[in-house]
Amino acid sequence: MPGTARALYLMSGGWCSVERSFLTAGVGAAGERILTPIPMAVVDTRDGWVLFDTGMNCEGIHDPEGTWGERAKMIQPRLLPEDDVRHRLGEVGVHLEDIRVVVNSHLHWDHCGGNRLFHHCPIVAQRAEMAFAREPTGLVAGGYMANHVALPLKY
Repeated sequence: MPGTARALYLMSGGWCSVERSFLTAGVGAAGERILTPIPMAVVDTRDGWVLFDTGMNCEGIHDPEGTWGERAKMIQPRLLPEDDVRHRLGEVGVHLEDIRVVVNSHLHWDHCGGNRLFHHCPIVAQRAEMAFAREPTGLVAGGYMANHVALPLKY
């Protein structure tokens, strides 16, 4: 059967330290911070490797504010070199070039930061999510970054 999954690997893309009320709509004491994981997954299918989300842009390890702007202070990414999608894939014996398709659950900066590495394959995202990511508005606009979406990729 085409497309059958043979293996699934869950991978860590680092963590973010955020104020709890940021995620729970006002629940939690002011200043109370929690760590939130940045997950990624890669699936071995008969048609090739499929990557779900690409984590954070690892250039932020050395230049957080230059990479993520003011978010670097508010969200406080906790990212180590081994959280780079290239390293995580290597841990399970997969190279970037082995990825046949990337699927983005959504296009927040902490889930699509590694997309820039996948020029060789299609990147799948919902059409409405892509449109919103290109021109975000309202309270959730801060989750999107033009320099993470406006790239010459095969969306």
